[in-house]
Amino acid sequence: MGESNQIPEQLEYVRKFESQLGVPTGFFEALRAEDDWSFVVKLHALVEAAATNLLVEAFDKPELRDQFTRLPLSDSGCGKLSLLKSLNIVSSPYRGFIQTLSELRNLAVHNVEQTSLSLKVMVQESSKEKRKTWTKTLGVGLRGSDAIRLEILQTDPKGLIWISALCLISLLALHKESLKSENNIAKLGQVALELISQEHDKPC
Repeated sequence: MGESNQIPEQLEYVRKFESQLGVPTGFFEALRAEDDWSFVVKLHALVEAAATNLLVEAFDKPELRDQFTRLPLSDSGCGKLSLLKSLNIVSSPYRGFIQTLSELRNLAVHNVEQTSLSLKVMVQESSKEKRKTWTKTLGVGLRGSDAIRLEILQTDPKGLIWISALCLISLLALHKESLKSENNIAKLGQVALELISQEHDKPC
């Protein structure tokens, strides 16, 4: 699968984000070399950590980190994904990707036999309708026709998921930087307002 010129730039955003998430720089890139079971489980954990980090910044409430951490990632009613949707941070296609990734993760961790998980075999043994769905959800980050995405899904599903995850995490990283800047500006504005109030309250 050919790499886009955007990939180095996206990876740079991801590397910076990794340091904020408390994982080693290069963690995401190294996932490509993992076996399929470890790839799915670790990638899901990384996306979940990124979502938590972003929510903390969005609400500007570091004290709520533990509460956000305990929320399920993909629960449509009360999970992190629901909150990100309400905040207009994650678009519908990427929400579909996260939900499908969560399904794969749950399949991997809830059955001990799945430690030898093969994404390629899973795709090959799936129904035509399932492959069509996965083409859209897991291939959300890849430009091109459905036919191209389907071909990659069948030949290199891990690569397809990795590319989509790269796009997702780099987008989350950009949102985090934007929110951080907005919060800093708001805090500076509040400080300025307090200083002006103090000056105004001083006797002449």
